[in-house]
Amino acid sequence: METECPPVTVKGDWDPSQSKTVKNKLQLYFQSRKKSGGGDCRVEVEDGAPRAAVYFKRQDVRDNVLAKENHEITLGNQSVRLRLSSAAVSKTPKTEADFSIRPYGRSWSSLSHLY
Repeated sequence: METECPPVTVKGDWDPSQSKTVKNKLQLYFQSRKKSGGGDCRVEVEDGAPRAAVYFKRQDVRDNVLAKENHEITLGNQSVRLRLSSAAVSKTPKTEADFSIRPYGRSWSSLSHLY
């Protein structure tokens, strides 16, 4: 099973009653490499708020979208500027080194004078 990258949060000045239209527009926009730098993704629009989460399948595609400065979609006859943000969440598994034991909260090198 393929895992998705952490979501990109998208905010815009759209009416929450437009959520179905917005979801479709965002899906088309963020799947377009030409328009957004995007690719294969899934969009979830938050009910009652002008906010959505876009889940990309590939990290490089997600990075391309975040690197692009200006994003906008057209709703009806209005252009809606999109504001993107990303929480840098790491999903890398913990390694043994992450759980190393340190004597009394100190590093081993700080105790080398005892040896």
